[in-house]
Amino acid sequence: LEVALRAEHLLFLVDVNMPKVDGYRFVRSIRETPELAATPVILISTEGEVRDRTQAYQAGANLYLTKPIEAEELRRYVALLAGVPT
Repeated sequence: LEVALRAEHLLFLVDVNMPKVDGYRFVRSIRETPELAATPVILISTEGEVRDRTQAYQAGANLYLTKPIEAEELRRYVALLAGVPT
């Protein structure tokens, strides 16, 4: 989170499985940080169960994607959420 505060971000692309903190916890910490709370977050995982999606949205993710993800599909979502042209 400290690294995220060092620069302005259009969007966070977060994997659920990370070495020090899981993606759900990271998203919750983003949502609890006033400087980052409005920044869109896409959570990505290999897990596709309803409970995984539910947990992602409860944490504050704007979108939950299941791997593998087509590059063009990801590009469209990033553009949509970050408000940039494709």
